[in-house]
Amino acid sequence: MKNTISLFLLLCFLFQGGMKAQTPERKLLKIISFNIRMSGEKTGYQPQPFADFISEQQPDLVALQEVDYKVSRSGNKDFLTELAALTGMFPVFAKAIDTGGGEYGVGILSKYPVGSSEIEALPFPSGAKEKRVALICHITFPDNFDMKFISTHLDHSSEAVRSEMVQGLNSKNILSGNNPVIVCGDFNAKPFESTIAVGMKRWKPVGDNTNTYPSDNPSSKIDYIFAYPVAKWETVRYEVLPLPISDHCALVSEVQFSK
Repeated sequence: MKNTISLFLLLCFLFQGGMKAQTPERKLLKIISFNIRMSGEKTGYQPQPFADFISEQQPDLVALQEVDYKVSRSGNKDFLTELAALTGMFPVFAKAIDTGGGEYGVGILSKYPVGSSEIEALPFPSGAKEKRVALICHITFPDNFDMKFISTHLDHSSEAVRSEMVQGLNSKNILSGNNPVIVCGDFNAKPFESTIAVGMKRWKPVGDNTNTYPSDNPSSKIDYIFAYPVAKWETVRYEVLPLPISDHCALVSEVQFSK
């Protein structure tokens, strides 16, 4: 009898463990995308105001643009690592260019450890002002939900340059199968321009076309969150927050993925 009960309890334990390891039918995520203006030019290059904002929002994932690493203008700080220490999140930085004795690019903060990351160089066509990259992080959540989270920042020079950069982004084997992907960033393009209207047509826009720049009097939408595959994602909440700590508004969204 004791052996029968022990076997029953063991099977229950294994069954429950197996259930916990399964990917959930629905996954709710809170996401921030924010161009932080050269790692805080408007805050005296101090990470604390950004940390206060992020900690108040309690996001799962944060995509940042205009991140400095050891650049003279921002006091040679490792800005993202300092921000991660203040928020208790995991940082990943991707260099786009060398500048001011250091590096400049994009970053990601994750509430959970990042399994792996890739830095993909975007096309640098004639007329482009600066090289740009896409930082792709592969993240597995405690409930075994897997996804790719991307931060990018397209060049401001021309619509033709940005369109080519988006084509490059879409060619990185990201849009394949039903694997969940979210890309965030400063695209430097308005919604009606071909970069967005054509280049991002296979992605689901998260939120609406509320203007995001400049933060003190927003007159243009150039910052975005997109999700893939289109049919699997739903926008639960979306806010555009004009904050004095940057010249861009912060995008805050809750999105839900359904299997």
